[in-house]
Amino acid sequence: MVLVHPKNTSRTCPICGHVAKENRPSRGQFYCRACGHAAPVDNVAVENIHRAAVNQPNAAAN
Repeated sequence: MVLVHPKNTSRTCPICGHVAKENRPSRGQFYCRACGHAAPVDNVAVENIHRAAVNQPNAAAN
């Protein structure tokens, strides 16, 4: 299991990486102010958490 800090996972665009409070115009909706990507906020957070978990450094590989 990999732990991922949830900070900004629902404010970060999974397409372009832009982070802003304004990317969440409502509680359930995400709209990136930089690239226009729109999706339900939960889907955005899950995608960002998944990417963070997959891209963790592997200490065992050293």
